[in-house]
Amino acid sequence: METSYPRARLIGFVYLLYFLSSVAGGFALKDLVLSTDAAATADNILANQRLYQLGVSLGLVGNVFYLALTALFFHLFSPVGPRAALVAAFCGLAGCIVQLFGGIFQLAPLVLVKDSHLFSVLQQNEVRAAVMLCFKMYNQVYSISFPLFAFFMIHTGWLIIRSTFLPRIIGIFWMCAGLISLTFLWPPSLWLPAATAATVSGFIFPLDGVAEVSLLLWLLVIGVNVAKWRTVTRA
Repeated sequence: METSYPRARLIGFVYLLYFLSSVAGGFALKDLVLSTDAAATADNILANQRLYQLGVSLGLVGNVFYLALTALFFHLFSPVGPRAALVAAFCGLAGCIVQLFGGIFQLAPLVLVKDSHLFSVLQQNEVRAAVMLCFKMYNQVYSISFPLFAFFMIHTGWLIIRSTFLPRIIGIFWMCAGLISLTFLWPPSLWLPAATAATVSGFIFPLDGVAEVSLLLWLLVIGVNVAKWRTVTRA
């Protein structure tokens, strides 16, 4: 019986939807949340409730697309290494679940600033402090997801290198990005001076971006070598 066709461009399209929703969500929130100004952040959220909710919703939708992407990757790479593909899928799934859980802390500030009953019980400064606490908790939860995605990238990179139906250089990018992202197991801010930690963090995200965008573009524009994929599958 003929092996099913690996729909590489479908994977690339889902990947593109993930990027578009995540970038749009981040763009919607970037001017609303000010990490050093609790009063301005609370006022921004109150004055732009729909925009804030849209930004949070787009971030959650991005995670849903990544869940679908994880499943598609498992189908694509399981012929190369079933165990590694399963571990990668589990880590990707766990990372998405952690980020979806973190969305609760993103939605909580909207509830706090909208609830008029809170202002009859708490002072305005206390509500603003609670808003900032939510964002700090969200950042902590979000950081937990990075080691999970690091293992996802390491295993996926190894599978790409072994696959023969995708360029090995993309797999090398993925493995390097994953290995560097493992620093979030012990965040740089805990063991490095602030300036150095900012440099390390600023290096991680662009490298992740290069790795993921390179695979996205390859899948969308070129796809996979179907003959080699089927050879691996039969083997």
